[in-house]
Amino acid sequence: MAESAKAKKAPQELTEKQQRFRHLAAPPVRVL
Repeated sequence: MAESAKAKKAPQELTEKQQRFRHLAAPPVRVL
């Protein structure tokens, strides 16, 4: 229920987060 509400509240935020993650995952991450 909480997940649905979160996704419904800001669906664009999820895309932005995914884009950021992709950008960070694009280069060889050695910090993680």
